[in-house]
Amino acid sequence: MTDPAPALRKLGAAEWDRPLGGKFGAYGDRTTLDLAIHVLDEFSHHTAEIGVLRDLYPHRHHVFP
Repeated sequence: MTDPAPALRKLGAAEWDRPLGGKFGAYGDRTTLDLAIHVLDEFSHHTAEIGVLRDLYPHRHHVFP
């Protein structure tokens, strides 16, 4: 897997504000910044869910003996 960080660091203000285009279908009018924020939101959301499952797992025998 390629690390996207170097490519993201090279983006200027105009690139962050540019629409994504047709390859993103109905979201083509959204910007690169919108996509980056969405990815970060999804990552933090799913990471939090994993944390909840991790915290609940040791207590499963108390609920389902």
